[in-house]
Amino acid sequence: MNIAPFSKHIFWSYKNNTDLPESIVVQQVITYGGITDFRKPAALLPKQNIIDALAKWQNKEKSLDSHLMPAENITKERIAAFFADQLRKIKDEID
Repeated sequence: MNIAPFSKHIFWSYKNNTDLPESIVVQQVITYGGITDFRKPAALLPKQNIIDALAKWQNKEKSLDSHLMPAENITKERIAAFFADQLRKIKDEID
């Protein structure tokens, strides 16, 4: 996935048009991005790809950052619900 559409600070250590695996892009956006950055993976990727990327991150790191939810409560369903809720909030802000 090309990182050019995302805020520069998220991928500060990469060249502008670098292609990275989707899972790395999702992880970086969640870790360093803002609301406008969160919208981009949701617009560019199927929801299942985002869920899979987060699950891969969870398996690799054993837990997501604590600002998302406690690691012991993370399931694919909870991740999907979290993102659906965040997207609803963004939509409400726009409307």
